[in-house]
Amino acid sequence: MNDNGTLILKRGDTSPSLAWQVDVAPGQTWVGANAKFRLRHKNGGQFLIDEDGVIDTQNNTLTYNWSIGDTDNDGEYLADFQVTFADQSKETFPSDGFIRVKIGPSL
Repeated sequence: MNDNGTLILKRGDTSPSLAWQVDVAPGQTWVGANAKFRLRHKNGGQFLIDEDGVIDTQNNTLTYNWSIGDTDNDGEYLADFQVTFADQSKETFPSDGFIRVKIGPSL
């Protein structure tokens, strides 16, 4: 990510993965939790990606590994991770604002 928190990719890139460090609340556990990564165009509309993310419990990181086709369209996007815990409660990360993703043209 660059200095203003935007992940910049070129069209067709599948690396680097998008990783988001989270603060875990006292007593909160990742056991039995799952994460969804959601991405939509910055101007709104339907989710372009609504897929499983990866929870790294050792480093308190949520990660999405890009698939072929995920970055085929130039533009500016907003993303987040929605975590569902074992007790079915949900929390969205980041809780303030969004993760910004910019996909630029390739040669």
